[in-house]
Amino acid sequence: MVDTSAVGGGRAIGGGNSDGAGVGYGVEHGYGLSSVERGIGMRRGYLLFNTAGDRADLSVFSLWDWPGEKKTLRITDGAGESLPFQILEEDVDFWGHKRTDIAVSCPLPSMGWRLIIADEDADTPLSLTFPWGPRVHRPYEYVLENELLRAELDPVSGAVRTLTDKRSGQTAASGGGFFGLTESPDVSNPAWMIGRHTGDEAPVIAETIEWLHKGELRGAVKVTGRYKNSKISYVISLDKGADYLTFTAEVDWLEIGAKEIGMPQLRFKTRHAAPATDYLYDIPLGWLRRPAIDMDVPGLTCACSCPAEGPALAILSRDKYGYRCFDGVMSLTLLHSSYRPDPYPEFGRHDFTFHLAVPGQPTPAYVGALSKRLCHPAFPLSVTAHGGELPAEFSLLRCDAAISGVKPAEDGSGDVIIRLYGDRDSDQDTALTLREPVVSACLCSLTEVPGTPLAVSGRTVKVPLRQNVVATVRVKPR
Repeated sequence: MVDTSAVGGGRAIGGGNSDGAGVGYGVEHGYGLSSVERGIGMRRGYLLFNTAGDRADLSVFSLWDWPGEKKTLRITDGAGESLPFQILEEDVDFWGHKRTDIAVSCPLPSMGWRLIIADEDADTPLSLTFPWGPRVHRPYEYVLENELLRAELDPVSGAVRTLTDKRSGQTAASGGGFFGLTESPDVSNPAWMIGRHTGDEAPVIAETIEWLHKGELRGAVKVTGRYKNSKISYVISLDKGADYLTFTAEVDWLEIGAKEIGMPQLRFKTRHAAPATDYLYDIPLGWLRRPAIDMDVPGLTCACSCPAEGPALAILSRDKYGYRCFDGVMSLTLLHSSYRPDPYPEFGRHDFTFHLAVPGQPTPAYVGALSKRLCHPAFPLSVTAHGGELPAEFSLLRCDAAISGVKPAEDGSGDVIIRLYGDRDSDQDTALTLREPVVSACLCSLTEVPGTPLAVSGRTVKVPLRQNVVATVRVKPR
């Protein structure tokens, strides 16, 4: 339904085999769509879909079997405006095809999409580059830095030695890395409970450390190491304008737990510099502050320190939810090898992504919006040129409160049900802006029984939202 006619044209190249390339690629990471290529020739189109609020972070897409010279590549939006981009991997073999992964800086509208186009730029001059001198030896220094953060990595362990908030000039974290340990088996339900730490914690031993990316949009370092019998490979990256580090790990976990020896665990931990006595966690339909406690407690996607002064620190994860914040240390449990009822529940390969952030404000609104963007990254869809009734850039819904669900009404009336909850420390009046005019709107019960009418102005609905209260809104669009 989206008008992608701007993708049409471009230089045709005969004999290409890009159409259909990429089947199955990417589906194992975060329940993503397969990155199938539908374009041919030099000019390709991609719709970037955004299921969170307005965002300006990087999006990554795959360009398959592109027949041009990569140095002449140009990325634009549907209106022809150039977009900054960085090639992450070039011409990687995948089942008889060549894949090039590209990060593009492209602001995306709230809960909507934007068309981007990859094409050759005939005005780009080709130049020859000479490789870096193989006889030149340089210090083993690994520093990731952008406008907001500076992360110095330990060249021995691969851990984050210091993470500095450049906005304040203060250190936010130190000693952030992967650690293995053993949990006591003396728990009644080992699959559901984290046992007492037995004091044998040891860091992952780094074997290789190498630069993966050194670009204007993304810098990244790759570390491979081991813990006992297990192999651990992870990438630490920092994007332009980001107030967070991203850790992407692949682990071949070969540790087994048993009643006699305990339960092996892998976790990420770091020490935060600004003292904090309580921490902020997101929970279903809201937020909760908990005091520092020496045990794992749940957070849907994050835990954030709340210091009286100094930079806050947060760990955010899409699919790991056991956080331990105590004695100036924050940690995230990654793997927990219990022994009952499944004797080998974690044995095998795992991949996961989490983030270490220095949020500008340790508040539900700020951290919640950051969590939504990080846990719901934009996803690309390759498209061909065709007409459509919807524009190439569009927002379906905007809201200045937290949204937990959008669905059609159960009675088949065509009404839209939108469930909200407050992310402020006080009552707030929030505005819902839809893609088309609204006939009427009201508050309703969880079972969608209509209640108090709401004020409507064009495409916008005003909703009075009280602190710590869920509001279910029933909207009748035109």
